[in-house]
Amino acid sequence: MRKCIFTAFLAASALSVACQKAPGITGDWIEPVPGMEQAVQGFRLEENGKAVSVNMATLRYERWTREGDLLLLSGVSIGNRQTLTFCDTLKVLKITDDSLVLQNGDRIRRYSRPHDVVPAIKLYPAAKRLRGEVIWGHEAHSFRADGDSAEYWLVDRSGVLTEAYARAVGPNAEPYTPVRAELQVVDKGPSDEGFAADYAGVYEVEKVMTIGSSDGRRFIGNRTWNDLGFRFEAADNRLTVTPSGLEHVNRTEAHDITGYSVVDAEIGDLNGDGWPEVFVYLTSHGSGSYGRLIGYSVNAGKSMSLVSLPAIADDKRTGTGYMGHDVMRMEDSHFCIRFPLYDTAATNVERGGRIREIRYKLVDGEAGRLLAVDTVTEK
Repeated sequence: MRKCIFTAFLAASALSVACQKAPGITGDWIEPVPGMEQAVQGFRLEENGKAVSVNMATLRYERWTREGDLLLLSGVSIGNRQTLTFCDTLKVLKITDDSLVLQNGDRIRRYSRPHDVVPAIKLYPAAKRLRGEVIWGHEAHSFRADGDSAEYWLVDRSGVLTEAYARAVGPNAEPYTPVRAELQVVDKGPSDEGFAADYAGVYEVEKVMTIGSSDGRRFIGNRTWNDLGFRFEAADNRLTVTPSGLEHVNRTEAHDITGYSVVDAEIGDLNGDGWPEVFVYLTSHGSGSYGRLIGYSVNAGKSMSLVSLPAIADDKRTGTGYMGHDVMRMEDSHFCIRFPLYDTAATNVERGGRIREIRYKLVDGEAGRLLAVDTVTEK
């Protein structure tokens, strides 16, 4: 009799455990943005297989699937005036109701749920960074974010955008010339006053991260890392990089960029020493759109030194089929370049359907720090 009762108890316990709901992977997952206090990024996984990026304008997730312990995220990467498709295969190391740990090669990513979200409130009502098009003039202070059809009225209480816009378009520009910009703004909601009433809402400008002419030949950018600041300005075929907050040397560095336009600027800690690297991405004029990197690495907070990048075409592992159209970006501890492959052996050079990705590690060389090839993959 005792044996029967004990067997029934075990069966009931097993059934209870089996009926417990396993943590689901759908919903919102966020992680801190490197170098940006109180800012987050991540993705939303919906029940129908749709994926949506959170606060990532140049990396747009579109679809997701899960196969066992693998999470497949696909979408498009936007940069250098082109769009490339991608599919990331991530291993699910751990998942609970409020945490998600993913692995991609040697990278570990830790995500959490945004606990303060309720369905009736926007996901992140605080300051946010957006990329898009700015038009500035007496009757138009407008901004349209990438991927958004709505236009917003801009409020520039500090005057920083007004000044930066004037420098970006130059003295001879036509009125209401559109420019590309990355802004940190606060969404103030709709307005019924004046010109703002004709727009979807009002954005108050807090910071101008980057702003430049549509062709990239004039560019102004700012990046910060704790107490350090870096200002970039391109005009008249010349790029200057000016640091602030370094202990010993805060000298402006100048570069000849004839034949190139500035696309973007990034900051991150690639070698894990607690001090940043600041990279400026350029693309060549003409159909090739060959990428160029001008980058600096901070030396223990005292000064900064130029980072060298080997030419892609000089290495058979990286150069075969390469004909420009690079997309460059930092990803955790790596610097990455993606580009489409071309059939250079054909009579008429044709673009194939494959994408090569080169991942670099920042290492110490004899004459300074350099980016060394870590992995080369094709998809």
